[in-house]
Parts: sequence; C-alpha cells; structure tokens
Amino acid sequence: MSLIIFAGIGGFRIGDMLFALVSFSMLLGIIIGIVLLFTKVIPNTKAKRTQLNRIEEKMDEILKNQ
Repeated sequence: MSLIIFAGIGGFRIGDMLFALVSFSMLLGIIIGIVLLFTKVIPNTKAKRTQLNRIEEKMDEILKNQ
C-alpha cells in the first residue's frame, strides 16, 4: 500500500519525473556543447591559422637565404 502512495503524488508519477530529468539533462548538455564549441574550437582554429602563417613566413625566409 505504501508503495502505491509513494509511486504517485497528485498524479505526477516517478516515470514522469525521470523523463523530465533526462530531458533537462539532454537540453543542458546540448547548450553546454554549443557554448564549448564557440569558446574552445573556433578560437583555436584562428590561432592555429596564425601560427601556420608565421611558420610559413619563417620557412620562406630560410629557403630564400640559402
């Protein structure tokens, strides 16, 4: 009897609560993933491109001096 009372309070079941928790976790994960994409990946691409340009200029200078 106590299991039935604990399983549902006012029509809101444990399964509904778990579904809401999983849905909220997935939504939060998507938002965090997008934020990390824009803060970590995109700036690193620009920094990498700048670094490659500097290396290319140095290689050109070395090859020209030989």
